[in-house]
Amino acid sequence: ATRSGGDAAAGAVTRSGDVVVARTGGDRFALVVPASAADTLALLERFRADDRTPFSAGVAGWRPGDTPATLCGRADAALDEARRAGGSRIFCSADTAADDWAEMAAALSAGEFTVAYQPITDLSSGAVTGAEALIRWTRPGRGPVPPIDFIPRAERSGFIVELGRFVLETACREAATWTRAVPAKVTVNVSGRELHRHDYYEQVTEVLIATGLPPERLVLEVTESMLEADSPVALTTLHRLRALGIRIAIDDFGTGWSSLSRLDHLPADILKIDRSFVAAIPPEATSAPLIAAITALAAALGLRTVGEGVEEVHQAALLARHGCDEGQGWLHGRPGDGAIIRQALLGRSTADPTQRTVPVRPR
Repeated sequence: ATRSGGDAAAGAVTRSGDVVVARTGGDRFALVVPASAADTLALLERFRADDRTPFSAGVAGWRPGDTPATLCGRADAALDEARRAGGSRIFCSADTAADDWAEMAAALSAGEFTVAYQPITDLSSGAVTGAEALIRWTRPGRGPVPPIDFIPRAERSGFIVELGRFVLETACREAATWTRAVPAKVTVNVSGRELHRHDYYEQVTEVLIATGLPPERLVLEVTESMLEADSPVALTTLHRLRALGIRIAIDDFGTGWSSLSRLDHLPADILKIDRSFVAAIPPEATSAPLIAAITALAAALGLRTVGEGVEEVHQAALLARHGCDEGQGWLHGRPGDGAIIRQALLGRSTADPTQRTVPVRPR
């Protein structure tokens, strides 16, 4: 059930025989029903008609070989589809979602997924200040699978939660090996599905303890639209994570329906300026009004800024001129092995502090 009818649904459904009800989040509940998907759909339709409480639901039927995580992932994916459709909807999981989950689960077990690290640099000095962890999938005999192809499939099937944990664990383990002589940070993307899980805070803290990475060296990156949803579960989780010392970055800032009155109250520390603004800077430009406005706003709110998609020297120069703190893009380095970041940070820690540190670019 969604937030609009969650509490009412919790009071209406009781344990009966083999039927099990559990609260899986602030506005989500799970029902395990010993019936077919079709029968369960009919049951939910009757419940909605009798109770007249608006709610959305996702239904997934068990298939041979399903684990509890697989089954819940498909049901979650169906619920998200129902919510995206708007209003009070009930969706049933499609077989394609189950196939995608199974394929990616097998690929993860086989070691086909890896994490690459793209350097983030200080625009005033050129020094590497950290890196963003990016998931990559390489299929034997077929080559790389573009993220634009497999990320949407992972989100629809619910496997994005498994991928998210893999990236978080891998990135924190790598960052824990970086020199402590400089305050470098590793940035990890968080999906909406992860952030809405009631146990995400515990998952992050467990990973930090297991890897030994200090919380202040981790940045969790969320999209602007994710925060606009105003989900109590997501916002509470972000506030708790910030209290540990973890920093929160808003990705692709300026492309969503930003509300300046709300930005001051959101749990954020960093604004990442969308690459579309950076790409629009012509070589002869002496100013970029939109970028200047974003950096001025960030400075007034005490937030740092990172320009994304920096590919040309003139783009980096103009971002720096407008007060942007850091840059990320092919100009400073393409995503590569963590050892490249490790080497750049080590070089920065041993270099003469008065000298410019040039980042090492993966080839």
